[in-house]
Amino acid sequence: MTEYGESGAASSDTANVVARINSPLGMTDLRKLVSALNQSDWSLVDAGQQKQSAAHAFGDYSQLKVLAVDDNAVNREVLNEALSVLSVKAVFASSGQEAVDLAKDNVFDIVFMDCSMPGMDGYQATAAIRNNTQSSGAYIVALTAHVTGQAAEQWQSAGMDNYIAKPFTVAQLDNVLGQLDTDHTVAPPINESTIDQAMEDATLLSEEAMAMFDMVEATTGTAMKTKVFTMFCEQVDGSVAQLMDCCAQKQDSKQLKDLAHALKSMASSAGALRVRLWCEEVEFNAEQDIWPDEQARQALLEQVDLTKQAMLESVGSTDSPPPSDAAQIADA
Repeated sequence: MTEYGESGAASSDTANVVARINSPLGMTDLRKLVSALNQSDWSLVDAGQQKQSAAHAFGDYSQLKVLAVDDNAVNREVLNEALSVLSVKAVFASSGQEAVDLAKDNVFDIVFMDCSMPGMDGYQATAAIRNNTQSSGAYIVALTAHVTGQAAEQWQSAGMDNYIAKPFTVAQLDNVLGQLDTDHTVAPPINESTIDQAMEDATLLSEEAMAMFDMVEATTGTAMKTKVFTMFCEQVDGSVAQLMDCCAQKQDSKQLKDLAHALKSMASSAGALRVRLWCEEVEFNAEQDIWPDEQARQALLEQVDLTKQAMLESVGSTDSPPPSDAAQIADA
């Protein structure tokens, strides 16, 4: 840990230094530190390492047959771009049933499995793949936006081999792909919620996600941010509208939890940090049948509009995004 303005170069003992972080620590710094500890990825806390990550010698996993499963198009696009840095051309499935069907006739070395999907979820799909498919012995990695509570550990009992919490980094994917022949698993997340405090210090767009997008663009030459941000802006209003309609009816807290989780998953992949944190709080409260009040719902609409504007500015667009279509529902 260094004070502002210090580089830490004066220290002669740097052999055991895994990351650098400035003091005093803010809530964003603490959140990064917890994520780094949970996921064994110090690039999450070391900004200097993230900026240099484009030059990092990642492994070449072009020989692996990879299946990636997620029902959200934004999530699939982010994962596809990140895997391309590792020379992986994955086969993608948009549902649990599609994944099982593909696994029946193909031998995959590794499966990246979204856990929360409509219909057959990732846990059920994993059980079906393990039961009687050509890929029954595949290394299955849970992709989950559940970072707290019982659901955060459900991947283990479902027969999965590892997990990566959304949002992920290329370094995490590289770490998992490089461990296929080991019994290593990432430590489960801490079951504590600091969402309210984190919101106060959060940026609109996740610094970690922006660093990954920049690194992927520098490595592959693709306009990743433009593609991901465009897809997010096109899809987020529909997701928000469903959530607002559920809040207006105020009948099914499980549906509220599921909708908040789905939006959180997309926001995590797209780097929409404040939207993600809002969803985490709503998802957490929904378990106790606590519903977001009108002020909270309006706050989401404002954050969505600000996020879309920030995304456009990030890719150099001068267009103004339309206000959220869900505004009229929130006012109802």
